[in-house]
Amino acid sequence: MLRLVFSQLLLLQAVVAWKGKAPVSESKDIGSLNPAAVCLLQYRAGSCRKLLHRWYYNLTEGECKQFTYSGCDGNGNRFRTQQVCEKVCISPEAQLDDMSSCDQPVDPGPCKASVKRWYYDRQTDECKTFLYGGCNGNSNNFENENECKYTCVKDKEESEPFDACKQPLSIGNCTGKTSRWFFDIANQQCKYFRYSGCGGNANNFMTKRDCEATCLEQLKSFGICGQKPAYGDCGIKIRRWFFNPRSGQCEKFSYSGCGGNSNRFDTKRSCEKRCLWIIACNQKMDPGPCRGLFRKWYFNRDTKKCETFVYGGCQGNMNQFNKESECKRKCIRHDNEDQ
Repeated sequence: MLRLVFSQLLLLQAVVAWKGKAPVSESKDIGSLNPAAVCLLQYRAGSCRKLLHRWYYNLTEGECKQFTYSGCDGNGNRFRTQQVCEKVCISPEAQLDDMSSCDQPVDPGPCKASVKRWYYDRQTDECKTFLYGGCNGNSNNFENENECKYTCVKDKEESEPFDACKQPLSIGNCTGKTSRWFFDIANQQCKYFRYSGCGGNANNFMTKRDCEATCLEQLKSFGICGQKPAYGDCGIKIRRWFFNPRSGQCEKFSYSGCGGNSNRFDTKRSCEKRCLWIIACNQKMDPGPCRGLFRKWYFNRDTKKCETFVYGGCQGNMNQFNKESECKRKCIRHDNEDQ
């Protein structure tokens, strides 16, 4: 509720701050009205008899909703698409810059103060200090290192553990010989190797138990879509499709006609319908780097439930749904089927 109130305050702030830009709406009856101000209006269906699908911003619920427009009268709180409605009305402050905060160059601004701040350096994927002048600049400007890292630095292994398991074996660039384990996704096994001591990649575990806890447990959550393609026991060759967790795609293989396992589909479409959402549902919740306030739903793979989170408005991942029912339909049903 507090976030919704904050979102409404931001919208009101955008109305007050507007300086005469052209409105972004299909309606021609707005006149000189601020584009964000139309979002404060109550939608009007009008007085004609057409049945046109349009979108309006619901200030109470903080989201864009569909309504039936009659074709005449009405007001400016009317948009042809949900995307246009959201661009105008939801989190106007997130629309100030098309570029993400993390993509902007360091900018100390024109003033003369010397305030220690942090910015994200895309070239090195690190947060670094700079002296901020105290005015203007841009949004790649953080008060401390932790805020910068949380917003911009992507820890691949932490955000998506299974991504590490998909990487090939890499011993690194040095000359040491340290005992380590990696996950062989082709054979779906954790295997021993000698690590050189530097370089390499994230598919590198101290113990076999660590490897299995990270990779095999995640693979199990893919259900039938995590099974290796199985040729079967007969002698013919039939083209079938299986889901490859390593590539995240449905791929062709030859099936013998009997035996095998359940990771086998007659068409690519049926494979994608069953398995692609499993990728999304296994991703960790990711609000993205922007600062909008969109209420979304995601599947929590630890609790096996669909839960709410606040999406920033850009980037993130596929594990985000507009409604709880959509999340349950895509994730919980498949999760139960694959037990």
